[in-house]
Amino acid sequence: MNIKILFLTVFCFTSFGLATAQHSIHTQPLSDEIKSIQILVNDDPFLPPIIKLQGDDRIILKFDKLSIEEPRLRYRIFHCTANWQKSDLTDIDFLNGFNNQLIEDYRFSENTTVSYIHYDLNFPNRQVSPKVSGNYAIEVYYETAPDDPLLQACFSVTENQVRIQGSVSGNTDFDFNKAHQQISFEISHPRLSFHDAKREIMVTVLQNNCLNFARKNVQPTYIYPNRLVFEHNPDLIFEAGNEYRRFEIQSRRYGGMGVEWIRYTHPHYVAMLNTDEVRANKTRQYDQDQNGRFFLRTTDGDDSDVEADYFEVLFNLNSQESIYPLHVIGDFTYNNPKNFVLHFDEATQKYQLSTLLKQGFYNYLYVSAQDDEHYSMSQIEGNYYDTSNEYLIMVYHRPPASRFDKLIGWQLLKTE
Repeated sequence: MNIKILFLTVFCFTSFGLATAQHSIHTQPLSDEIKSIQILVNDDPFLPPIIKLQGDDRIILKFDKLSIEEPRLRYRIFHCTANWQKSDLTDIDFLNGFNNQLIEDYRFSENTTVSYIHYDLNFPNRQVSPKVSGNYAIEVYYETAPDDPLLQACFSVTENQVRIQGSVSGNTDFDFNKAHQQISFEISHPRLSFHDAKREIMVTVLQNNCLNFARKNVQPTYIYPNRLVFEHNPDLIFEAGNEYRRFEIQSRRYGGMGVEWIRYTHPHYVAMLNTDEVRANKTRQYDQDQNGRFFLRTTDGDDSDVEADYFEVLFNLNSQESIYPLHVIGDFTYNNPKNFVLHFDEATQKYQLSTLLKQGFYNYLYVSAQDDEHYSMSQIEGNYYDTSNEYLIMVYHRPPASRFDKLIGWQLLKTE
């Protein structure tokens, strides 16, 4: 397996939710009116939403609101801990400017069967900018209902104070070139000194941007002067999974890849996907996926932000046995399987799901629930050691007496 290590000055991750102190914050709609949340760097879907403190890059939040009434929305920004809970910092501690600003950039949809308002928000901007590094969450709400948020969107700000080098291997401490992948890496910190690295440093590793497969507070195996080593660590062994399935609904006139048919059924278009089959316990077939990403675009107009329509998309999975509950995941689900549950139809002997999606190109997988927080790909998708995956390593530092977690470095490891 060839391993390609990508060093980026910006990084991604799209998931986490603002609620009580007991729950992690993640990108998600909090109202049925909100669809198609994207949190991007410089409008590039391949760059994760992490920007450098006092740098030139911009976070761009894009989303649609299906209700065309009361278009005026406001937003506020929160600082978060390494584990994506609201931090103890006040606005004046982490923000230049004032919170609760108006979103001024919005447009109404054009020539679509489903009417919506499209919003764009750039950060930093003339009103607000970050003072410190770490994790951040944007919360959007109606100007007339500040206590009833419509969505949350998450991003990070980094200081780039450490260097991370690592690799991915199918030869793990569990098995050899079978069903798992293992991450090993080193963190070099010649410009930083730690009194107690195990207490001050917090490391999170995510597979394909999915919190449900995240490993948090991973401890170093060895601690050396100016260097932390993470190897032969069971917390860094992941199910290898399988390549993402794909479909495209870019045209109203014909079905694209993975689509059986598209029809107009009042009040909107319906897209029936090809029936999927269980891929576990079979030979892996290579497919160049985008590791869970989705891309919004239409061939029916020139401006996909406001001319792309919404289709009711029907998922179908053929299975001879009942594996319930079963879920769809991908970035378009905000990697929250609980919101995308398939139901078993006794008549057709298929798992089915219907959901409203904007025209574009989508990646997805099927996962089964192990418990309320953990999911597995093994029963439906299978696990193959040479699957192409991305692993995001995030390194946080909280010095003694500090009140917040700094983001001091990251790296993306990508298998090929």
